[in-house]
Amino acid sequence: MENEENTKANEASSQIIEEEKAVHNKFENLAALSISLCMLLALSLGLLFYYQFYEGSGNWRFTLKHKANDTAFMASLTPQLQHLQAINDSLKKQKPDTVKIIQTVEIPAKVEETIPLNASNIYMPDPDKKYLVQIGAFKNFDLSRFQPGMENMEQLKVNGLNTITVGRFSTQKEAELFAKDIKTLGISSPIVAKLEGNNLVAVDKPVVTKSASIKKSTAKKSTAKKPVAKKSTSKKPTSAKKPVAKKPVKKKTTR
Repeated sequence: MENEENTKANEASSQIIEEEKAVHNKFENLAALSISLCMLLALSLGLLFYYQFYEGSGNWRFTLKHKANDTAFMASLTPQLQHLQAINDSLKKQKPDTVKIIQTVEIPAKVEETIPLNASNIYMPDPDKKYLVQIGAFKNFDLSRFQPGMENMEQLKVNGLNTITVGRFSTQKEAELFAKDIKTLGISSPIVAKLEGNNLVAVDKPVVTKSASIKKSTAKKSTAKKPVAKKSTSKKPTSAKKPVAKKPVKKKTTR
């Protein structure tokens, strides 16, 4: 009987000890979990504190004044944004009219060079001035086919002279080709010149056509030859024949 009671007492005590160990382990696990959560919370607060108040180079800012300044700046931009919105709305209303105006303007298909908008090449004819000076009339010659706006001649003040030029080109070769074509207008000696600042510098002699150059070359060759004495084709004057006096004929007398 005593042995049975001892075994029962030992089992009860061992069971109590195991229960106490289980409870102790639970408390240890809860403590570890709570410590981990506290450390994670502290790390989050530290990062938030760092990014909110640290300005770099060892400078810290512990006020919310910067945020207040940003709010005031955004409030000051509100009237400007409203003004820009009003301008945008007005442009949207004017867009159909603008498209109609653009469609009425005839634009060349290929424009090789942009024409600067200045007072020298913008020509606005006066409707009250109706008298013109015509310098030529041609059926198949049109200045505008060489370059847009070329039909309006340009006047430059160079060395006290009013120099009249027609067309502007990017290369000298293009200018020389046009100068040869313009001779059909009756301009005998067009000169290719280059605009350097406010000065107009001639870069070539007066342009001549191919036929004119051929005539000049043949003229030079003819003058280079030695003059050959031409044979005189005039006949020597013949001496006039003296008239021969006829002897008087005696008339026969009839008896």
